Amino acid sequence: MKRKYYLLQNLEMAKRLQDALIAAKVPLEHIHMLAKNDSTLASSGLNQLPFSERKDVLADAEYGAMFGVIAGVFVAISLIALPIKVEPTPQLLCTVAFAVGLLGMLLGGAYGLLRENYHLSAFRAQMLPAQCIAMIDVSTSEETIERALARSGVAAQYLKQDDDEIHYENFSGELRDAQGRLIVD
Repeated sequence: MKRKYYLLQNLEMAKRLQDALIAAKVPLEHIHMLAKNDSTLASSGLNQLPFSERKDVLADAEYGAMFGVIAGVFVAISLIALPIKVEPTPQLLCTVAFAVGLLGMLLGGAYGLLRENYHLSAFRAQMLPAQCIAMIDVSTSEETIERALARSGVAAQYLKQDDDEIHYENFSGELRDAQGRLIVD
């Protein structure tokens, strides 16, 4: 699924655009707004990003697990060289590597809770306090979006488009790529 990003000058324009998109049958789940101060979005009736897309929990947990397993392997290898009374069996070494990997995943996820999604932080740093970013997931025809933009009368500056981003909202256990194809391991 593609995601298009538009810069809007204030929350009133964002509300007009959101209403025009809904009138054009774009599902509310495909419309997200980002403001310098996100608390103003809810009070204006604008749809915010889901928590899973505002933070980098999943990506940082994956990085933490990867580094944790690597560190766990080094810890397990160092157990072989240590003069300890417990014999380092393959099961013990695998358990140590897995446990340190799990710890790395938990620490990475906790770090991701504290950090804003890197895609969004670049936008937020450049926004003026009154400005808003509209993110529209394009599953219908792009002409529908363009007509809704024109009908709303909102001066929206096109910023960029992500073609290959995986969005986790309404996650049903199936991961799909940008073209909607099922991702299988």
